[in-house]
Amino acid sequence: MIDSDVTPDVNIKPIWLASERHRRSRELSQFFGAELFELLDSDNQIPNRIIRYAFIFFKASLILLTKRPKLLFVQNPSIFLTAMICFLSNLFRYSILVDRHSNFKLSYTGTKKLKWYLFKLVSDYTLKKARITIVTNLFLAEIVEKKGGVPFVLEDKLPTLSEANSIELEGKYSIVVISTFSNDEPIEALIGAALELPEDWMIFFTGCAEKYIDPDRKKKLERRNIRFLGFVPENTYQSLIKSADLVAVLTTEEYLLNCGAYEAVSLEKALIVSDTETMKRYFRKGVVYTAPYSENILKSIIYGIENRERLQKEAAELKVELSEEWRENAQVLIGLINSMMQR
Repeated sequence: MIDSDVTPDVNIKPIWLASERHRRSRELSQFFGAELFELLDSDNQIPNRIIRYAFIFFKASLILLTKRPKLLFVQNPSIFLTAMICFLSNLFRYSILVDRHSNFKLSYTGTKKLKWYLFKLVSDYTLKKARITIVTNLFLAEIVEKKGGVPFVLEDKLPTLSEANSIELEGKYSIVVISTFSNDEPIEALIGAALELPEDWMIFFTGCAEKYIDPDRKKKLERRNIRFLGFVPENTYQSLIKSADLVAVLTTEEYLLNCGAYEAVSLEKALIVSDTETMKRYFRKGVVYTAPYSENILKSIIYGIENRERLQKEAAELKVELSEEWRENAQVLIGLINSMMQR
């Protein structure tokens, strides 16, 4: 099933299902020797939710019928795909491991809206149905356990970004903000901080800004020192991070570990992250912590640029430490899986 240090059961040929492209799924599926199936390129591929769910259902069902796996990893999100896989497990007789690195919707706890009540019911069902639910921190592991599930804490594996090349970026200094323009990202605070910087300090936003910023405002901001890049090819994305003087990955939610932060550490870049306990506990050196407000972000950018050489050196040290810790933890999970499948 997996790694050169472990002797797997040769009859186990795991598959990994993900609703869309996600670096964590790619890295973990490769490590665990699972055949990866990414059902969509992104949510935007099929904007209509009902049609998207129907597509996911039929494509995933076809894979199950063809592959007949004994062990199946599924990425959550999507909650729909995960619930489907759990529901069909008795029919197809496979064991389920859910990689639920996030998607607990903790900010909606206690809400009386039907949508989130149903989400909770489905979520609790998948936690009980999965043989193991993989999460990224102890707080989420406690939630899984309280709901009757079996948790295992495994952070993101530092990715191998082999397509990263040095490129020339506009400006005296370049700051790359890794963003998806999600609700948990302090976009306005980042823009406010950017506009207070010298005009030759360029801020590059990745991700689809159109859903957040109207075209007229986007044009006005791009006349200044802000560039909205949209979704870029993988090689361009990696090269942006490698070539930046500073990388920023921010969230307003406490129990998230952002994928972009792992990518920055993998390329040994000076990094700004949110000052949440979760981020500070894991990204413990080579980073600048900031609150999600313009004045704090502004100070952090200036400090990060002024101290980038030291931060880059610390990031290289952190990369080695995190890689070793992750491998040791993953080996424990491999042992649990192999033991589970032999019962």
